[in-house]
Amino acid sequence: MIIALQIIGTASVITGLYLIAHKKRLAWFVYEIGGVAWILLYLKKGLHIAILAQLIYMGMNIYGYINWGKK
Repeated sequence: MIIALQIIGTASVITGLYLIAHKKRLAWFVYEIGGVAWILLYLKKGLHIAILAQLIYMGMNIYGYINWGKK
């Protein structure tokens, strides 16, 4: 389970970066999937501060999605 969460989290970050580089709005959803994977991993490991940081990143992803392409 732990390795699967790490693979999902890492793959989502790499995929999200690729999508952002190609200006695809889908990247924000991919980042959210990865965020959930990282949070589940951090819960299993008891890394509560890392969970807080991930929640902040996920909030920033939502902000990015809402404001993507606005001028």
